[in-house]
Amino acid sequence: MAAAVTPETTPNNRTRLYTIGAIVLIVLLIVLYSWYKGNRDAALLQSLQSKDQATRVAAAKTILDNERFVDLILAQPPDVRDAAIVAAEDYANQAGDEADRQVVGALLGLSKGVDREINDPEQKIKDREKAVRTNAWKAIGRIGDVAEPQLLEALKDPSGNVRGAAVEALGVVGAPAVPELVEMLKEPDTRGPAGDALTKIGRPALEPVRPLIHTEGDKKRIRELRLKMASMLGSFDDQTVTPDLLRHIDDTDPGMRRQVIRTLAGLQDQQATMDLIRVMKEDPQVRLDAITALGETRDPRAVDPLVDQFDNYNYDVPANAITALSKIGPPALPRLLKEAKNPNPQIRTYATRGLATIGGPMTVQPLLVAANDPVPTVRAEAVKGMAKFTGPDAVRAVPLLITSFRDPDPEVVSGAESSLAAMGTNPANAEVSAQIVRPLIALYERGSLPQDVYNNRVYHAERVLSQLGEPAIPHLVAAARNGSPNVRKWAVLTLGDMRKDRSQVTVPENVALLRTLAKTGSPEVRWAATDALNRLGVAV
Repeated sequence: MAAAVTPETTPNNRTRLYTIGAIVLIVLLIVLYSWYKGNRDAALLQSLQSKDQATRVAAAKTILDNERFVDLILAQPPDVRDAAIVAAEDYANQAGDEADRQVVGALLGLSKGVDREINDPEQKIKDREKAVRTNAWKAIGRIGDVAEPQLLEALKDPSGNVRGAAVEALGVVGAPAVPELVEMLKEPDTRGPAGDALTKIGRPALEPVRPLIHTEGDKKRIRELRLKMASMLGSFDDQTVTPDLLRHIDDTDPGMRRQVIRTLAGLQDQQATMDLIRVMKEDPQVRLDAITALGETRDPRAVDPLVDQFDNYNYDVPANAITALSKIGPPALPRLLKEAKNPNPQIRTYATRGLATIGGPMTVQPLLVAANDPVPTVRAEAVKGMAKFTGPDAVRAVPLLITSFRDPDPEVVSGAESSLAAMGTNPANAEVSAQIVRPLIALYERGSLPQDVYNNRVYHAERVLSQLGEPAIPHLVAAARNGSPNVRKWAVLTLGDMRKDRSQVTVPENVALLRTLAKTGSPEVRWAATDALNRLGVAV
């Protein structure tokens, strides 16, 4: 019997075995290293959350020294991130300036990491809470002057999150950062974030910044800087800058003039009143902004010039003037009361709107009178203004408003409807609600009216009644039971369209009435009752 032959181990076979063994060893080392690294990271993260400060500081130092802060911490839940920020700040407080700079870089990196978190769909990180980033920049700011160079550099970073964190942190650093920020403000590339940081710093930045609005030189080159300053000076909320702004209210650049006036509006400084009145009259390009600014001053000296704008051909001008006058308030009433009798219908219309906008006891009688003006626009403004009436004033207005439902002008009718609804649903007008209901239901009777006039009147009456709710429901039910066919039809439709207190409509006795009407009576009443039941969600 022949002996078995054992194949020889050739050089190629040995090489293959060595290669496989090496690969296995490398994989094993990688697995072991990953296991070790994972356990070490877990231990470090646990230490960062320790109540013992020394333990927290040691963990923070280890992570920072290994330059792994962002990658490790960004992947953690918010509570771990917050703990890491606290530990890093503790480390900075105990170590020297170099450690401070290291911590600042790491925390800025944490802000930059948010870009990756937002933009990279492969990231598993779900937390984007603002609170964590806020805690990071607050910690940077508390580190103080040492952080300033890195923060100034961070203002140039392409990441909006980093720039935003730097702006907020510089606001905490405060006055020491102002000189460098002022220089950065002069450069187009850093003007925006530098301005934001100076605004955060607040009053300490005002005096260094103020002169920049007066920068001289090539107009094209300095235009954006001066515009920025005209806007930025208002952010300090300090009326001492008003004279600086007024020096540029007549600037040759319309954009600069407008920005100056808008900033003055925010300052609400009566020092600017007379200049604003002048440019409002002289310069159509800034007129609307000047009118707005005059309203913000609340200065009675602006009343007459604003009312004088009522005859302007541009609709926006008198409309904005009324808004400004409403902010000035009662001091504007004497002139408006006078102009409410002006022979010019346009001036009378805007004066009436002004009275309605300001309101108060002095305006009640003039508005009641204006509701009978021969000009429809005046009547419309008057009836719309009665929406604010309460108590006896509202009681006096009700008959006039109901009569206005017969007005040939649709704006007057619509205004009467909105005012009656407003008065009837105002809790202060309980007695008015009762007085509104019956006259409105009476409008459901057609009489000898043409069909189109009747339909229009009934439509608006129904809209008011459907908004009143409880005060109207018993009267509508009575009308549905005992009224003429037209009254029944519209009373039933109104019950189905009730917007308030619908549960009171669907009580058993009311549902029974509607079901009876859906089977008896005229065809229109049957249709109305069926429609009402359907809209109320009740079976016919």
